[in-house]
Amino acid sequence: MGEHRTHTVVAVADQNKEAVEDMRPALDEASQSFQWLKRTEKKLEKMHFGMDSYFQMAGDSVMAHFHHLHGLLQLRCWQLLDEIKRANREYARDLQEQSKNVSSALREFLALQKEATSILSSSSSTPNNAAFVLERLKRFKDTPCFLTSEPSSYRPIEQMQFDPALPEALKSYGDVQFATLENLNIVPLQDIPEDYVLDEGGDTDTESSSSYYENNTTEDGCHLSVSQTSEEASNGFGSENHDTLNNKRVIVSHIRDPCHFYVHLCNMVSKLRKMQKDINEYCANPVSRHG
Repeated sequence: MGEHRTHTVVAVADQNKEAVEDMRPALDEASQSFQWLKRTEKKLEKMHFGMDSYFQMAGDSVMAHFHHLHGLLQLRCWQLLDEIKRANREYARDLQEQSKNVSSALREFLALQKEATSILSSSSSTPNNAAFVLERLKRFKDTPCFLTSEPSSYRPIEQMQFDPALPEALKSYGDVQFATLENLNIVPLQDIPEDYVLDEGGDTDTESSSSYYENNTTEDGCHLSVSQTSEEASNGFGSENHDTLNNKRVIVSHIRDPCHFYVHLCNMVSKLRKMQKDINEYCANPVSRHG
């Protein structure tokens, strides 16, 4: 049958009594994990906003690259247009020269025609320039007067060519590759890596500061009384001459703009004084009051 082991019977009341005695240290340990969990929540929120900024920067980089390509294409477009305009001016100048020659020949014939008509209609003695006019008329019959080139076939541009592969290449130009998304490591205290640095700073927002923020804002998020908070902070450390306030936790509102501020729990005198100085300078600035 095997060896018989003695059973231990513990009353429920004794179990509850021991549980009450162990409750305080267990609560303290759980509270520490709770505080670290809140810090992790803050870090995740920052990572979320930081991720948005990261992808925004990536989008801006893509836009800047394609704007650059667009600028290069526009530059090349204007260069080709300038070449076409320059060729147009040169060919137009040549055509104008030929047109001037034709017009000059027409005027020359009209003058000869007038002189010949005058000679033929003269009933008096023979004019002295009849032989000269006749000679010029004979030469004029050999003047080039036929345009054998078809205007429709006159195309100065021999070839206008663009790389047909470029439009197709632009359809798939560029590439963005993403890393495999993995869950972030959130581990208990006993499993943290040896090189992990615990941030013991006292400036992390806590539940009390969060409640203070919620209770001291209006429905639209604006702070109800900045001067009161600043004065309380001043009274909290104005008489102290030490670097710290003996671990006192002092609430300070750090203004960012009229409707947004930060709430800190801090025990560093120098930081509190800097925050109060910033608040006072902000409140004394007419632009900030009327902004």
